[in-house]
Amino acid sequence: MIVSVIIPVFRDWQSLRLCLDGLSKQTYPTESFEIIVVNNNPGSKYPFDLPEINIKIIEEKRPGSYIARNTGILASGGEIIAFTDADCIPDTGWIKAGVECLQRSDAMLAGGQIDFFFNKTPSPAAFLDVAEHMDNEDTIAKHSCAVTANLFVRRSVFDKVGLFDPKAKSGGDIEFTQRASSMGCPIVYCKDAVVDHPARDFRESLRKSFRVGKGLLNAELKRPPAFGNKWKMLLLHLIPVTNPGRISRTLKKHSQKSIILFMQMLFMSVIFGLVKNAGVLISLIAMPFTSRKT
Repeated sequence: MIVSVIIPVFRDWQSLRLCLDGLSKQTYPTESFEIIVVNNNPGSKYPFDLPEINIKIIEEKRPGSYIARNTGILASGGEIIAFTDADCIPDTGWIKAGVECLQRSDAMLAGGQIDFFFNKTPSPAAFLDVAEHMDNEDTIAKHSCAVTANLFVRRSVFDKVGLFDPKAKSGGDIEFTQRASSMGCPIVYCKDAVVDHPARDFRESLRKSFRVGKGLLNAELKRPPAFGNKWKMLLLHLIPVTNPGRISRTLKKHSQKSIILFMQMLFMSVIFGLVKNAGVLISLIAMPFTSRKT
């Protein structure tokens, strides 16, 4: 079965180099997958030698990772489309495990496991990032959705439900996978399809929170009724603090017992939550103008 791996990138060539190195070591037959890198900043070029596998780099001038993913889908030829991010490092068995998950079930989508690693001494912000983000096992079980850092989709799903929302700046993967699930395309969790992702530091987490906030309103307004009341879910998102239980579980998993670290993470979650809410407010103010353009 032919697989197309799609990776959007915006100038993060050093991380992409590590991602492509991981893909060059896959146990899945090399002749059975292609890699499509979508350069979302055509003024910048990949500065390294490409691995000797089936890779092509195409360009998408319009800004936005979901527009870039759509461009990659349209350029792909695989029966299964696999998504990951430029800053992810796939395990050697990633493609094989994702394909097998889809083949042994009636699922049309599969979200894999995302393991975090620390580039430097772990900070409270980095531990909080681990606690809050990219838990495909949890979101698939509770909300029938997954993130494109690690996602496998049968091509027929796009034929049935369409592509990613090109206007989405954040949360487009959640909106797409819930839309697909609500239209009769089951999604499963695949624990053996693993990618590694770097935990974000304080500054990166601030940017992420603001970006998530700006995309949250659009994503929640498109939430299918089967997955909860959109306004209730939006209000829950606006609570500016992380569930303390999530923080405790993350610290326990990493053998951390410091009460000070726990309180630092709780305090930072309030900061990031307020920044996210600022993003929601800005998107709400801009909504009448963006609606008029479309």
